[in-house]
Amino acid sequence: MSFCRLNTHPEYPKRIKSHDDNYEENCPFFDKKRMPRPDYEDPEDISEEELKDNRFIWTWFNNSPELVSLRDAEIDFKNGKPITPIRTGIKGRGILPKFGPQHAADPVVTCYINNKLNFLAVLRSDVNEYAIPGGFIDPGEKYPATLKREFEEESCQGTNPAILDKVFENGDIIYAGPTFDDPRTTDNAWIETIVVHYHISQEVAKNIKLKPQPGETKKVEWIDCDANLYGGHAHFLKLVKNKMNNKYIINTIPINFEQFREVGSVFIYLIFVIFIMYQLLCVDKEIRLQEQIDKCIELDLFLEYSKINCSM
Repeated sequence: MSFCRLNTHPEYPKRIKSHDDNYEENCPFFDKKRMPRPDYEDPEDISEEELKDNRFIWTWFNNSPELVSLRDAEIDFKNGKPITPIRTGIKGRGILPKFGPQHAADPVVTCYINNKLNFLAVLRSDVNEYAIPGGFIDPGEKYPATLKREFEEESCQGTNPAILDKVFENGDIIYAGPTFDDPRTTDNAWIETIVVHYHISQEVAKNIKLKPQPGETKKVEWIDCDANLYGGHAHFLKLVKNKMNNKYIINTIPINFEQFREVGSVFIYLIFVIFIMYQLLCVDKEIRLQEQIDKCIELDLFLEYSKINCSM
């Protein structure tokens, strides 16, 4: 069993320390009462076999993320329910809807602003912390659709769909796996997420209509990638920064294409002047050569004439 320190969600009881000598006896239980939603939430009597065969976690094969069942992943079970691979200090599901893993998708959208890497963040209403604007994958939904839907819902409702298409044109998966640092994690429920990075230009960024989602987010803004963030989100931003540092040479001077055109014009003008000077030098050389030839011819004629006079 691994150990981890976690923040506690505002609705949760106080967590006990993971290394408590009487952990099993002292660990509090919390499972929020909720209205049954069979399409989204697990019933209390869900079978162990159902959980083992139809709950999945992310794992990596050949540098690519794949989903494997709890059975194949050999996740431990107790009393018919999966056990989170770390001790969290709280038993039960907490406020999470499913036993074991629940799947989320988090889009990290970055842009260079004032020569510094920023990302579009939301200020969560529940914990008052900045976070990536992601969320749970709906039943039957594929994660690429979740990335776009959650981003729009939480941060930019009303943005032109064509702009959103540009934002989500090309993405790189930077992480797929558990987020044990999430304050909602318990001993029987945790979140598995897939994090995809999208880097956009300032031109696209300025056309995103920033708008928080009532009840979910309080503020939306571009913030520094080094900011303090919700749960384990800071780790994801660190991965993004490392990727950007490895992939791009950061130029601290903005490119001014108008200057390139001006320099190009001057360069062409200089080449033209050099060409004309070269042609003039060639003409001057030919004239001088011709003058020398003419002098030689005149000298030859003079010598020939001198010989004739001497012979007479």
